[in-house]
Amino acid sequence: MRGQAERVARALDPGPDTPWLSPACLRPVRAEGAPDPGSVIREWARAEAERENALRVLREGWSYTVAARDETTHYRLTAWPLVLPPAGGLRVYRRTHAAA
Repeated sequence: MRGQAERVARALDPGPDTPWLSPACLRPVRAEGAPDPGSVIREWARAEAERENALRVLREGWSYTVAARDETTHYRLTAWPLVLPPAGGLRVYRRTHAAA
């Protein structure tokens, strides 16, 4: 989830050293009070305490969501806990092909 958060943040708010963009394409925009979803998601991805909180929530069986928005769009990254069979013997699953 952290990797996805970094990827989304880079897409929403690329830095001036982004290799696939010409520096002339970018300019800083800081409107007072304007939402900045790229920064919100990037800050979450870099906050160790929040990631620990996410792991705790997932261990308890709940989903965990990071959300941000701007004037027109809502962005959401969600993780759900996996339900695994009890530990024990190895289970092997094979795909079979139906005869034509």
